[in-house]
Amino acid sequence: QAFDRISDTLDGLVEDLGGMDWIIYVTGLGLTDKNFAPERTLPMVLTNTAGFTAVFGYALQRMKVEGHGLIAGISSVMEARGSTHTATYSATKAFMSRFMEGARHKAKKWNIDICDLRPGYIRTAMTESNPSTFLMIDVEPAAKLIYKALRAKKDVAYIPGWWSPIASVIRNVPGWALKKIGY
Repeated sequence: QAFDRISDTLDGLVEDLGGMDWIIYVTGLGLTDKNFAPERTLPMVLTNTAGFTAVFGYALQRMKVEGHGLIAGISSVMEARGSTHTATYSATKAFMSRFMEGARHKAKKWNIDICDLRPGYIRTAMTESNPSTFLMIDVEPAAKLIYKALRAKKDVAYIPGWWSPIASVIRNVPGWALKKIGY
């Protein structure tokens, strides 16, 4: 079982690096799932939720002992609402956001910061098949914004910031309206 080996693998990595102050969990598994085929949905669930939970739990326990640290997870603006074309991806990213939100309250007592990074569309291999470049930014400016959010120890950071009000609108628009536009 791959998840059983995570602790051993991370122990070795942390020892090689001489400790762990920050860990950033980056998952980019986002497949369209219009037909909800298990061969497309299950890999996203395993990577974006089970993998995240295993690494996050390891980091939290390690940092608790060390008395400090920062754990960041790359969720997505898609966590705001389930989408017709990417229901599984949206759900897994919402899981990550809710998990970090819940853990953040206890982690602060242990001097551990938790940052939920919610990028919008970034020009990567994952988005190259997307015909729309609506509000898409390049990797380098996105990386700079992510670094800035981490340095500021933000609880939640939309990358770039203009996605915050957009996500708020998406979260609050009635379902029937989103259905009309094919969201």
